[in-house]
Amino acid sequence: MPKNTDSQTKELGLDNPSNHELFRRRGVSLDRLRSFCLVVKAGSIVGAAEGDIPTQTLYSRQIGELQTALGFPLFSKEGRVLKPTPEGLRLANIVEGFFGAVAEEVADARSARVPLNIGCGDAVTRWILGPTLPLLTKRFPNFEFNVEHGSTTTTIESVRRVVCTWELSIIRRTPVVSSA
Repeated sequence: MPKNTDSQTKELGLDNPSNHELFRRRGVSLDRLRSFCLVVKAGSIVGAAEGDIPTQTLYSRQIGELQTALGFPLFSKEGRVLKPTPEGLRLANIVEGFFGAVAEEVADARSARVPLNIGCGDAVTRWILGPTLPLLTKRFPNFEFNVEHGSTTTTIESVRRVVCTWELSIIRRTPVVSSA
């Protein structure tokens, strides 16, 4: 994988030491932030855990560790009700936005179409690739098939001189090549 340039690193905020410091602290993790958001959304640890006692214990411990690591309370207790503090509510909104953005990026990346450029002669295009392309498109929906065709001689010469931008070149077994 190519390394980011210094300008890309700065633009992304990856050069900020405080960003790295936060996750070096014991008690800060994506899993704890997720649990925290679930509790904020449900309004209680019991609701977030859907009554599962081991999960309630886990969420309670994770929120305690997260509060300790961050150095400020995320909830205030009013009787038996946990109410997010203003800082906790702001953090929950930021974290939910982050998780949503990550989910969108993953969905976009998974649905991205990959171009596959194919070079071949006219006969191959007409008799083989043409009838097969709809099946290939259905079988491989993430590929975008781009076909460039011409005479077999032109296709062979393009491959020989490496002047083509194809990932795949299809040439008949016995091409007709002029002796010019």
